[in-house]
Amino acid sequence: MSNEPLTFNDLPQVIAELRDEVSGMKALLLNLQNKPTQQRENRHRPVTPEQVAEYTNIPLATIYQKLAETREQGNPRLQTRQAMGHLP
Repeated sequence: MSNEPLTFNDLPQVIAELRDEVSGMKALLLNLQNKPTQQRENRHRPVTPEQVAEYTNIPLATIYQKLAETREQGNPRLQTRQAMGHLP
């Protein structure tokens, strides 16, 4: 569609164009919904506090301090990782 001013007489044609565009988008969405989704590989790799300290250039003691603070706050994600054996 162009950005030129519309008149009352242009409305039927403009509405028809919009209807066609919406129909096309609906067909695309339905097509995407019907496609089987490809499962992505879980590429998450837990790291040790030593690796975090090396990567971030933060002292190891600070990393352990932050871990302790997070545990005190009861972070459910961290507790899950502890239960899975990823963290001490």
